[in-house]
Amino acid sequence: MASRYEVHPTAITRWKKQSLEGLPGVFSAPMTGRTPDDALESDLYEQIGRLKVELEWLKKRWGPGLEERRAMIELGPPEISVRRQCALLGISRSGFYYEPEDPSPENMLLMGLLAIYPKPRLSVGGPENRKFPYLLRGVDILRPNQVWCADIT
Repeated sequence: MASRYEVHPTAITRWKKQSLEGLPGVFSAPMTGRTPDDALESDLYEQIGRLKVELEWLKKRWGPGLEERRAMIELGPPEISVRRQCALLGISRSGFYYEPEDPSPENMLLMGLLAIYPKPRLSVGGPENRKFPYLLRGVDILRPNQVWCADIT
């Protein structure tokens, strides 16, 4: 067997000795205590239950806007912690607790905020601006290079 399974012969001898000593007790006594597999299974069931609760909570409370999502968070002794609720709703915890302040009128004046819109009478020329007459009025342009134009703005 050692050469067939590429295992050292001493290991096979030790395994045989351990199995002969322990086999009678395996079938005669009832199994007591939890095995590592049972502990893992119970932990997984606990996690599945917690995720189901979180999913149901999220389905009931999902809303598009930030203010609506903030209003969904339950304070007090909730089923889910505030940290986890914020994570599920995509809100940082500091963003949940933050309450914005209205800017004071003094700050608005200091910042120099003004509305941008067309002021009245902008297209009316001033007295210092001279109006030039249109010299081509009534002239028939019949051939190339008869009239030239330049823009000096």
